[in-house]
Amino acid sequence: NIYITKNQFTSVSTKQFIDAVNESLDDPAKDRTPMDMKWFFDEWIYSAGQPEYKVSYRFDENSKELILNTEQVQRMDTSSVFKTPVPIKIVSKSGTIFNEIMTMDKNPFTVSYKLDDEPLYVLFNRGNAVLCKLYFDKPKKDWLNQWHYSDDAIDKITALYGMKDLVDD
Repeated sequence: NIYITKNQFTSVSTKQFIDAVNESLDDPAKDRTPMDMKWFFDEWIYSAGQPEYKVSYRFDENSKELILNTEQVQRMDTSSVFKTPVPIKIVSKSGTIFNEIMTMDKNPFTVSYKLDDEPLYVLFNRGNAVLCKLYFDKPKKDWLNQWHYSDDAIDKITALYGMKDLVDD
């Protein structure tokens, strides 16, 4: 609304759109510094490409810890590490669910989660929320569980696509 109201019937630039977004996030009722979305526009407008994630995980049965490894593998000569938040979800056999947003602040990026038991499936970029290429190395049973138990149609389709290399199995 700010963008349209201020720029109605005029030629505009990307900078004016960025200013309007930042102004819309500046809420004087909240006692905090407004969020600056410059990083978002630097990544998605002023740089080339999109993030490409190479993801894998391992579950340590002794410590009941899942270690999620993520690396951005896009061409770094035309872009940098994207810090766009990516939704992840971990569903374990006992029903423990981690459903959160992960922001990579370095590359590669590793995070660990304490679980009650082995995960049924792990989703990276849940619901295909972020425009990206994803190379997810995970076990066949994870893909099958994602397809069978996920409550999101996009995640089920992603699981079917992920199983394409397992057709002969």
